[in-house]
Amino acid sequence: MAELLREQIRILQQGFMSMAAIELFEANCRFHETLAEWSRNRAIFS
Repeated sequence: MAELLREQIRILQQGFMSMAAIELFEANCRFHETLAEWSRNRAIFS
């Protein structure tokens, strides 16, 4: 969680201006996949 938070704060604080599109995509994938996993939603990981 702490690593995800640090990454999202870095993106928010202008990191998105210097990140390659793939870096931004991968960071957001990590964030959303983690939320989905933590939700234990069976429809997502069936």
